[in-house]
Amino acid sequence: MLFTIKGGFPGLTPEKISAADIKELRGMLTFIIRAERFSDGSWAHAAKDKLFYYILKRLDELYKKKEVRH
Repeated sequence: MLFTIKGGFPGLTPEKISAADIKELRGMLTFIIRAERFSDGSWAHAAKDKLFYYILKRLDELYKKKEVRH
């Protein structure tokens, strides 16, 4: 399960994010952003769990490896 109303995003761990490719990161970010529409506070959970940070950090790693174009 990726999302629970009270528990945030237990399925999105730093380990999963650090192993993700660009398609997976795009899906994770889209999932987090769209979750707010159906459950107020989703972004707050994601921010508290530093998910945005981990996703951006992974994107930066992929960019530096030239696996992502801008």
